[in-house]
Amino acid sequence: MAASGTDRGQMRAWIVLSCFALLAGCAGCEGDSPRATTQEEETAEGEPVDDTLRITVDARAEGRPISPYVYGINGLADLEALGPYTKLIRFGGNRTSNYNWRANASNSGADPPGHQNDAYLSAREEPGGAVLDVLDAAQARGAAALITVPMLGHVAADRDADGDVAQTPEYLETRFRRSVARSQGGACEEGAVCQDEYVRFVREAAEERGVTVFFALDNEPSSWTVTHPRLRSEALTYAELIDTSREYAAMIRDEAPGAKIFGPVSFGWPAMTRLTGASDARGRHFIRTYLRSLRGRVDVLDVHWYPDVRADGVSVTEDTEDDAVARLRMQVPRSLHDPTYLEPSWIVEDDLRGSVKLLDRLQTWIDGSAPGAEIAITEWAYGGAAHPSGAVAVADALGAMATRGVLAACYWPLTNQAHDHAFAALRLYADFGPEAIDAASSDLSQVGVWGSRDGEALVLVIIGRADEALDVELRVEGMDAARILRRVIDGAPEARDAPALTMGGGRVTVPVPARSVSLLRLEPA
Repeated sequence: MAASGTDRGQMRAWIVLSCFALLAGCAGCEGDSPRATTQEEETAEGEPVDDTLRITVDARAEGRPISPYVYGINGLADLEALGPYTKLIRFGGNRTSNYNWRANASNSGADPPGHQNDAYLSAREEPGGAVLDVLDAAQARGAAALITVPMLGHVAADRDADGDVAQTPEYLETRFRRSVARSQGGACEEGAVCQDEYVRFVREAAEERGVTVFFALDNEPSSWTVTHPRLRSEALTYAELIDTSREYAAMIRDEAPGAKIFGPVSFGWPAMTRLTGASDARGRHFIRTYLRSLRGRVDVLDVHWYPDVRADGVSVTEDTEDDAVARLRMQVPRSLHDPTYLEPSWIVEDDLRGSVKLLDRLQTWIDGSAPGAEIAITEWAYGGAAHPSGAVAVADALGAMATRGVLAACYWPLTNQAHDHAFAALRLYADFGPEAIDAASSDLSQVGVWGSRDGEALVLVIIGRADEALDVELRVEGMDAARILRRVIDGAPEARDAPALTMGGGRVTVPVPARSVSLLRLEPA
């Protein structure tokens, strides 16, 4: 989360390299996606194909509820900038794996300043202060809270802020406390921190504030050896993570029976498919194995998703608007939903040998292993957050998650980047409708679209990926005439009002600026 102080770009690169060293293939491979058939090509009979770019929507289609929890954020630092957008606040990130709620202390792990115990998460000295900060913020905004429950086995003992704890002899015994799932006989054993007491504390504090609370089973456990090497030196096995998750999920269910439980909070493709470095994988698919083993105990399949793609050797998550990187950044969110899109990554070229289509793939894993479970992507980002291409990527990704049944999603503001364009795109969704409807584009490589209904009105988000302005024909079945209000994000990091349009006969031409996001509200005339 933003408050953890993680240099996310550097840490992600380190973890990805560590993960892929254990896999066959070529991480970061570059290449071109197969060329899509253009609408300017000729038919077999030699007659030109209609090259009009079109968006089609059926106003009569039945709507599907959009979960408000897809409009989530990690941490507290950016709440004011996001305004009414935020409906879920996540208390997560690397530090929450060793957060001691009793001392309100955490250890930075490999993140700066480097393995230090301190009060970074909250200046409050009372027990659970960092979580109370989150619950207070959620209450003020009418938002829910997602709270991470540590399973790493040790939590920080103090807030001394005196550098690497390894400078202290026998630091594991003196600078940390053992962390266990349950107290015994109503009392926590001496020198330990009992997480059932923590969950009870959070539940009671949330109830006092009228805040809906969810619980997550730690944070990116497959990365513990990289993020917390002072506490973990050996990779997790399937058996250990599943057994520990079962124990903690049962405890949470006892202490907060009405709360949804999220897991395994995995980072990246290797963790999802192989539990990076696990010695007992034996060819088994990790998420499927996890879901089968924890069916009925874990309610929400929770993963983290950062694109692992590069243009000219530069990751799209970097803070750059280099043309090659920007163009790729605007296309990559299609890996969430588009079965025709092949991103230039090792995942596609060496592992899947096909499209990622992540949301459909996650649902398939659930349907085959734990029917009824829901999907969460509680960390996601696409880089370039201070550039127009970053706004395009954010708006496209959020539209996919909102309209395709994701329960919860939390944007992670990457460090060492400004976020004005990305935040403008997030804020735009505060005016998206509460029900999703299908909308289609004739050429997703140039223009994307996400549809919603708000009462009698339709609300569309149009994704302009092209380098030049386009005229797009909008066709609406079941709505003959409408006044169309428009707000557009293009060059500036803020939505601007654009001239209204009038639709007649169910058709209208919509100008789509280069590298832009447009919100259209169609009010029947």
